[in-house]
Amino acid sequence: MAGVLSSFLFQFHPYYVLTIFATLGFFILISSLVEKQLNLSYLIHYFVVLLFSFPPIFYYLWTIFKIPVRTSHFSKNILITPSLPYLLIGYGPLIFLGTYGLSLLLKSKKRKEKDLFLISWFFVEFFLIYCPLIPFQRKLTEGFQMDLAILTTFSLFHIKSWFEKRSILRKFTLLEKILFIFFLSFSNFIIIGNDIISYCEKNEMFYLKKGIVEGMEWIRRNTSENSVILSSFETGNLLLAFIDRPVYLAHPHITVNFQEKKERVEKFFKEGSEEFLKNEGIDYLFVTEREREKIKFDLEEKNYLEKVFTNEEVTIFKVNL
Repeated sequence: MAGVLSSFLFQFHPYYVLTIFATLGFFILISSLVEKQLNLSYLIHYFVVLLFSFPPIFYYLWTIFKIPVRTSHFSKNILITPSLPYLLIGYGPLIFLGTYGLSLLLKSKKRKEKDLFLISWFFVEFFLIYCPLIPFQRKLTEGFQMDLAILTTFSLFHIKSWFEKRSILRKFTLLEKILFIFFLSFSNFIIIGNDIISYCEKNEMFYLKKGIVEGMEWIRRNTSENSVILSSFETGNLLLAFIDRPVYLAHPHITVNFQEKKERVEKFFKEGSEEFLKNEGIDYLFVTEREREKIKFDLEEKNYLEKVFTNEEVTIFKVNL
């Protein structure tokens, strides 16, 4: 059953391959060292799960090496884990209590195999999310909170026992229970609070200006489905989501040869090269305030650019080449 479930999981979450097989492998190694003998049953189960998981793993590897778009997408999938202080803030009390629970298991003289698994999971996960050889480290943090939650439970019961032995534990009031839940959920409140501040400040990542929306609607109504739109990559991210047209430069992870294209666009914004537009098959320029700050030439003086739409926020030029 574990092999079947792993095969299903890897269909849409291939990053878990590293977490699952590294954790299981490390657990088998530690278990064998503790018991001073290799557990063949564990080893056989490990390879059975690996066998069932092979089809989706092989498929993803094949697409990465054989399909250029997938190759580019994978090479741009750089998600580095934030520095340790930010990680501690992100997990909040969970990681401190979880680490304390881990220390309790390490000190225990009555460790069970399930305890060894939790210990293995923690150390393997922490190694993977900061391993310099892995470009998508942050992807591997998914699921780490489960291990931390279990370890936190160990620590909470130990703390409860400590208070009981000293006769200083009493029944918690409703307010104290609420404050305790707030304490464990502190990082969530920080995230929600930052989002609320961004909403209140009308952050452009949350709100689209009316003029930009009008420009995107014009593109949808007045251009062919194959028209290629050029803008800065920040604006391109929005266009990609709303106009249903090919965008030359957008999100780094889904733009083939992103860095090369970004450099070409920056060069065009400085020089206004007609050859660039022709070679890259650009049909329209979508110019907002962000693009105007980067463009170093007068767009309206170029005879190959025809202004076809304008409002307070956006000017759209058609490329006539």
